[in-house]
Amino acid sequence: GTPYIGLLFCYLFALVLILISSFETLFGISVFMMTIVTGFDFASLIRLRKTEPDLPRPYKAFAYPFSTFLALFVTIVLFIGYSLTDNVSLLLTLGFTAMASLGYKLFVKSNNNDHFD
Repeated sequence: GTPYIGLLFCYLFALVLILISSFETLFGISVFMMTIVTGFDFASLIRLRKTEPDLPRPYKAFAYPFSTFLALFVTIVLFIGYSLTDNVSLLLTLGFTAMASLGYKLFVKSNNNDHFD
């Protein structure tokens, strides 16, 4: 189903950032998060293809593995560049990620969903 609690939390977090900060800060955090998620997308494709080579593929990755490694490399370079130029957004993103990870661990432990670990 729809992760309504997560969506609500994201909307509230964005609202707080809009009220106490600027649009540039919100945009900077969004850029960091997008870059991180994109990097993990490429890395997960590489790992899945290595660990499960016989799985049926619903689509073909163009010029795999070269294109995927190149895209991952470019994403890492972008992340490093963003990190060097926008320290505030980097620290806010890392703090938000740490809080979200802690909340996730507490939620999983409180619901006894050991299969998520």
